[in-house]
Amino acid sequence: MTGAGRRSRWYLGATLAALAAFTTGVAGRPDGGAWAAVYDVVLYNAVFVGAALVCTTAARRARADRVAWWALACAHALGVAGNLVYTLVVARMPEKPFPSVADAFYLAHHLPLYVALVALIRARVARFHAGVRRRGDLRSPAEAGDLGGR
Repeated sequence: MTGAGRRSRWYLGATLAALAAFTTGVAGRPDGGAWAAVYDVVLYNAVFVGAALVCTTAARRARADRVAWWALACAHALGVAGNLVYTLVVARMPEKPFPSVADAFYLAHHLPLYVALVALIRARVARFHAGVRRRGDLRSPAEAGDLGGR
């Protein structure tokens, strides 16, 4: 296995471990501010940071899907930035502004998700059938399962 493959598996394993650790606090967790910080700041964001790292290693490896993987990594990074700004700054304010800087990160997080979606569709669908119109809707629900020409 190459170094990138080992690194990608390590990132994936660490991400899944953070997710498993975070889920232990969903039903109930110990009381205290330290536990809240561990779950709400560290573990919650570790899942998204790990996902971003997995996406970056995939982007380096998969030439055909590189744009999609980089866009997903960017989306995860923007989501983490929004979470951290909200948790560490906005949530501590006596009066929370709306919209806040965190909201700007949350909104910006969506654009790379759309880029990734379009990139993945373009990489996998050679051509669209005539049933797919310019607006993107279908002539019939029966055509919904058969968009691609491969």
